[in-house]
Amino acid sequence: MKKLFIKYIKQKSRQIVCFLCVCAVFSLFILLYGLPAAAAVYPLVISCLIFCAFFVSGFFKARKKHILYKDMGKNIFEAVFPADEAGIEEKDLIELNGRLLSELKKLQTESNEKISGMIEYYTVWVHQIKTPIASMKLILQSEDSENARKLLSMLTKIEQYAQMVLMYIRLESSDSDYVFKKTEADSLVTRAVRKFSGDFIIKKIKVEINKTGIVCISDEKWLSFVIEQIISNSLKYTQNGKISIYSRGDVLCIEDTGIGIAPEDLPRIFEKGYTGYNGRNEKSSTGLGLYLCKMITDRLGHGLYADSQAGKGTVISIDLSQKRHRIE
Repeated sequence: MKKLFIKYIKQKSRQIVCFLCVCAVFSLFILLYGLPAAAAVYPLVISCLIFCAFFVSGFFKARKKHILYKDMGKNIFEAVFPADEAGIEEKDLIELNGRLLSELKKLQTESNEKISGMIEYYTVWVHQIKTPIASMKLILQSEDSENARKLLSMLTKIEQYAQMVLMYIRLESSDSDYVFKKTEADSLVTRAVRKFSGDFIIKKIKVEINKTGIVCISDEKWLSFVIEQIISNSLKYTQNGKISIYSRGDVLCIEDTGIGIAPEDLPRIFEKGYTGYNGRNEKSSTGLGLYLCKMITDRLGHGLYADSQAGKGTVISIDLSQKRHRIE
């Protein structure tokens, strides 16, 4: 109520200032004409009392309307205006509120159906596109040549981008298929490094993996996507040197010796669509990868942090110590 009263005062500030100016002018004329002080005090006191009465009355009317419109979904109109007391205007408002709620529910249902249909379509599409990708990988794996390794690397990126589309749509919807259970971070790291082995060979980037022994409560599929995306980013922005994967307690760290992140970009790298200076130089950067990682880790109950120095490298840390979810 205090906040509402302060807002009401701000709203009526012009009227208050106008009233005070009138009182000041009235008092000034009384003094200029040399009239007794009582001739000024009594009218001013009466005027102030009348003004306060109207002001307080207006506040309570505003408060009533505020409560009335605050929660339309609960048909507050009917609660404030019982059927035997409601006037024509109130009954019209009640009827209008009912129509609006009905229309809103209809729109929400249609929107949910469209989103569900879109998710279903892209889920099928991703699984379908994986079949020819897998076939092409098998063909290329039989050839031990530089071109074959490059094509394998490109196919891995295509597969990753297709998976990113699916993850993005699922995150934007209200339904996500999370399955929380005990998850070994080392197995996810090994799988991710194996997936990008071709890129490590082509770019001649060394990878150092230290066993972490971290076992957390998480969703294996979503956490695996986060680890893969971070390793992919490290490879993208590292031209020489190495990528190290290690732990600090229950924190999984992925460190590279890449170009790093500019200090002014670091606070915003998890924002949707933000690419930063280095991202703008990298034409294929979309600004969605780290945004998706942040969204996923937040929903999984993990922490995601970045520490970087331009020209020296970046460390992305995934805090897996949170244990808010029950084991299935």
